Amino acid sequence: LLSIGPSHLLLFGGYDGQDFLNDCFLLDTNTLVWVQLHPDGLLPRERSLHSMSSFPHAAVLFGGVHKGKALNDVHILENPALQEGLRLRRAHGVARRRLRDCRGE
Repeated sequence: LLSIGPSHLLLFGGYDGQDFLNDCFLLDTNTLVWVQLHPDGLLPRERSLHSMSSFPHAAVLFGGVHKGKALNDVHILENPALQEGLRLRRAHGVARRRLRDCRGE
C-alpha cells in the first residue's frame, strides 16, 4: 500500500490466502471509493511482501515473494494517480545491481 499525494492510496498485488495477485487499485481517501486500475503494458508478476516508493510522476515497485520464491525485479508505474490509469514499464538490470551493492559485492 502506497500513499500517492494527500488523498490517494495505491494497492498492488498481495495474497488472498489462496492466490498471489497482481491487480491494482486506487483508494480515494476523501470518498473511501476504490477504483480498479488497468495498467497498459506488461504487468508485474503476482506477488506479496513487496515494497513500493512514490516519486512525483511515478511509483516504483521492488521485489516481493511469489509462491515461496523471492523476486528480484523492479517495475516503474508512471502517473499512478491519473484517472486514465497507469502506464507501466519494466526496468531491466537495476535490482540485481542494487542487491549486489547492498551486500558489498
